[in-house]
Amino acid sequence: MTKPIVAITNDLFFWAKIKTIGEERKIPVLQQTDFRKAYSCVSAKRPSAVFLDLEAPYLDPLGTILSLKRDPLTTRVPIVGYHGSSNRDLSQKAKNLGCDQVMTRHDFSQKLPELMGTQGASSGQTIAFFDVDRTLISGYSGFYVSLELIRRRVMKKRRLPLALFYQLTSRFQHDNVKKMYETACGDMAGFGIDQIMEIGRDCFEKSIRPRFYREALEVVEEHKRNGRMIVLLTSGPTMVVHFLADYLGVDQVYGSGPLVVKGVLEPEVGEPICYSEGKVIFAEQVEREQGVSLRHCYYYTDDITDKPLLEKVGFPSVVNPRRNLAKIAKKRGWPILRWSEVVGEDA
Repeated sequence: MTKPIVAITNDLFFWAKIKTIGEERKIPVLQQTDFRKAYSCVSAKRPSAVFLDLEAPYLDPLGTILSLKRDPLTTRVPIVGYHGSSNRDLSQKAKNLGCDQVMTRHDFSQKLPELMGTQGASSGQTIAFFDVDRTLISGYSGFYVSLELIRRRVMKKRRLPLALFYQLTSRFQHDNVKKMYETACGDMAGFGIDQIMEIGRDCFEKSIRPRFYREALEVVEEHKRNGRMIVLLTSGPTMVVHFLADYLGVDQVYGSGPLVVKGVLEPEVGEPICYSEGKVIFAEQVEREQGVSLRHCYYYTDDITDKPLLEKVGFPSVVNPRRNLAKIAKKRGWPILRWSEVVGEDA
């Protein structure tokens, strides 16, 4: 599977050139023109490289380098920065922050075919999409993350009902989901991404890794053996689902969480939230990038709010569904899977 390249630029000339070469070589190329969304894009996509216009107005290139290189999830993604021939000071600053290659615009333009490589995307590959909460794991990742954030005094104690809400119900309305994230993001605003991700790592190891369904792990591995791309779509917090994705060795993951600017969490929630119709948006984005119709793809979920995506894919499956989703699945002829064996500390 060829990973995408992320181009952080608002220069139409260079974007057109990068896009053209990408199309010729069947390499997905994603443009980012908002520095607030660039980090989230790189974190979710794990691209093969980031092309960064170091002189792009309004894009905070140096802050973007700092954010990507301080985050353990994106620090290994190569960053290629380019600038005007006379801007040596900017070049040195970018290198000091961790930019892997820095070159002039002229050199970047000349070397672009080489930088993008020659490997094209594999053809005929399908995608297996998975929900996370109550599908891959027993319980709700947001519940365990909320408890850990309260324990670490990142979230206020009075948010405990918010954590209980994760655990007791999954029949959310979209406005409620957004409100929950706005509340949590408001508490976390101002904390560094390094500190939050370290909490996420601890929470994953202690509270989530032992809760994987053994049957889920087997199905994921079966799809891998069949050469399918694995993508996680979850409303769970990004601070923990990325570690979950690393553990599973999946290709891409989409979660929900705050925007990050210069390595610091903002009170704003990243949009769209990966929930209900939001999952369709992300799935269709992967569909376009990979050139694979959703009618040839798989999706596993436990929740009726995922009905829009279940209806889009060609091979939907419902896992441990409640009565309302089970009723729909029986009517549509969708497979109903019962997963119950958690791996425990052996995971």
